[in-house]
Amino acid sequence: MNDLGNMRHFLIVEVKQLECGIFIRQQKYANEILTRFVMEKFNKVCNHIVHRNKLTRDKGGKVVDSTKYRQMIWYSIFLLITKPISYILSLSHC
Repeated sequence: MNDLGNMRHFLIVEVKQLECGIFIRQQKYANEILTRFVMEKFNKVCNHIVHRNKLTRDKGGKVVDSTKYRQMIWYSIFLLITKPISYILSLSHC
C-alpha cells in the first residue's frame, strides 16, 4: 500500500485537513453547476422564493425541452441535501 497523503477531494466534497480539525466544503461543485448552466454572472439572492408571487400560463410562449430544467433542479436539490451534512461535519474550533 502507498500513502497518498491527506485527502483533498471525496466525491463532490473538498476536504481540508488542519491540526485543529477537518473542514469540508462544496464550492467547486457549486461553481461547476453554475458553469454548466451558464449562470456565473447571475445576481445572487438570499431567498429563492418570491413572496406572494402568482404564476400564470404564458399561452403565447415557445415550447422548450424540459431536460435542462430538470437537470438544473436535480443538481440544486442534490447540493442542498448534502449541504447540511457538510456543515455538521465541518464543525470545529481552531
